[in-house]
Amino acid sequence: MAMKLEVIVTFDQSSQKCSIAWSADHTQDVVAEERNILECMKKAILIQLEAPASTSILH
Repeated sequence: MAMKLEVIVTFDQSSQKCSIAWSADHTQDVVAEERNILECMKKAILIQLEAPASTSILH
């Protein structure tokens, strides 16, 4: 069983804008619980990246 979540954040200095790209993949033998964990992680990361900058740490 294997799962992968890749998040790429790039910053364009000339336009002063960030862009976020992500991809998720898994092998066919991933069980439903692992798939749910991957989906929760993806959502948590995207929510944190879209939130205003803060000094808090997401656990």
